[in-house]
Amino acid sequence: MMLGKDGIAALIPHSGRMCVLDEVEDWTQTTIRALSMTHKDTDNPLARGGMLPILAGLEYGAQAAAVHDRLAVPYEGAARDGLIVAVRALAWSAERLDDIPGPLVAEAERHAGDGRSAVYEFRILGHDRVLLCGRITVLLKLVAA
Repeated sequence: MMLGKDGIAALIPHSGRMCVLDEVEDWTQTTIRALSMTHKDTDNPLARGGMLPILAGLEYGAQAAAVHDRLAVPYEGAARDGLIVAVRALAWSAERLDDIPGPLVAEAERHAGDGRSAVYEFRILGHDRVLLCGRITVLLKLVAA
C-alpha cells in the first residue's frame, strides 16, 4: 500500500514542513520503507547553517517508525506523541543530507513494542548507500480508552 504526504501527516503528530516524509512505498507488520525529497528543500526546518546535517536523518528514521507504528498497531483518535528515549548503535557515512542526489529512503524495522514503547532499527539510504543507521527506543503517549 502506498501512502502520500497527506496520508502520512494524518498519522503522525508532525505537520507542515516538519512532516519530512513524502511517501510510504511499502510496509509489512514489522517493516516500512518511505521516500523523501525534503532533504533538498532550502527551508527544511532541520537545516542548520545552510546545510542539513547527517544527524537530521534521525528524524527521518523516527518518522518512518512513527508511521509504521500507526499502520501496524491501528487505533482510533489523533496521532499520539512519542519521545525518543534512547539511540543506540548510531553510525553514519556522510556529513550532510542536502547534497545527496535523488530521494532519501527511510527504512525501519520494529523489533519490540507493547503499545507504550517501541524499539526500531532504522536506515537512511541515498545514492545507493547507507548514510545513517541505528536503533531508537520510543516512549509512546498512552491513548485514552
